[in-house]
Amino acid sequence: MCEYRRPESSETLAQRYEDQARKQRALVRDLQRLRGMSETLQNGFRLLMTDDHFGTLLRTEGLDRVPSVLVNHSVRKEMEKTDDGDGVSEVNRLLHSKKLSPAAQYELDRMVPARQEEAARLMIATGCFISPYVRALVCASDASLIAREKGRPRSLAMKPPQRDAASREISELASQLKELSESGSADQIALLVSCRYLQRVLCNRRVRGYLRKRWAEIGNQLEDVVESYRNSASVQIGTMSRNSSGI
Repeated sequence: MCEYRRPESSETLAQRYEDQARKQRALVRDLQRLRGMSETLQNGFRLLMTDDHFGTLLRTEGLDRVPSVLVNHSVRKEMEKTDDGDGVSEVNRLLHSKKLSPAAQYELDRMVPARQEEAARLMIATGCFISPYVRALVCASDASLIAREKGRPRSLAMKPPQRDAASREISELASQLKELSESGSADQIALLVSCRYLQRVLCNRRVRGYLRKRWAEIGNQLEDVVESYRNSASVQIGTMSRNSSGI
């Protein structure tokens, strides 16, 4: 849990923002890596399936029950679908299970709706929902993104160069997290199913020999991704999944 107890200043506001932004950047990199691994497996295997001899070899070796996510792009698209027609605002949907303190809600309400949605995605990404962090997001936002003040005016703000850079980054990170999270669960499922199947394929002596002879580059790519996935700590994958869910 994130805690900030220091007296507020433009420097502490900037530090609060940077503390969480560092984690959000890392999450974006992890999700991008996950998507890249999934796409490498799918694209490589689809190319292999254009080889009739390879398909025959799989049938001969009893490996022809290929997971749909490896060969059918529409399956993954179906997994990525979400229902957005319930009339609930995006901010409320994102934060419906989170218990914001009155102070945190007050700070969130100080931003225009579009900025509130971006802030909500960043808060979920790092699990930080406390008012000092939300206040840092307010103070890192351009004046055009601040709603009409409901109480005391904002007395602290980051220095202009820092604020401008942070304001742009908030939008960029929120956009990346939204895009990646929409396919994040589908990517993880596809990657798990694909790797389990390809482990069996790559452990088959005849299949491995055929790949080395005819499809060496693709075979090496598949082996590298499967090995990388196997070496990934399950706790890390689980943490990434929890952080990215609902963003």
